[in-house]
Amino acid sequence: MTEGEEQDAREDAPEISAEQWGQMARSLKQRALALTEAGRLRQAEQALRLAERYDRMRASAPQPKPERDGYYYRNELIRRLTRLQQHLRERAGLKEGEEFTDAHREALGIRPLPPEYGG
Repeated sequence: MTEGEEQDAREDAPEISAEQWGQMARSLKQRALALTEAGRLRQAEQALRLAERYDRMRASAPQPKPERDGYYYRNELIRRLTRLQQHLRERAGLKEGEEFTDAHREALGIRPLPPEYGG
């Protein structure tokens, strides 16, 4: 395998999730217990060290991203646009209930609304 192929293989390899690291660590701990009961202490110690390493990997593994639907993105867009609107109203010095005019837009360096938007 060439260096380029190895790099591609590493990039295409799926990441191990935190849950999978935890499962592997639990399995190794059970294996260490069985090895201890069988009197194979050196191998049990090695299994425990590896289980501890897997536990550390679990702690640093990427957490799954929450699944988001269209409602989340719509609400996020509304939140951001509302924040932008409030910021622009403050910069223009508009009072509550006062509407933006082309003069306000021009003072802020914003192009006037096209006629089809009723501006």
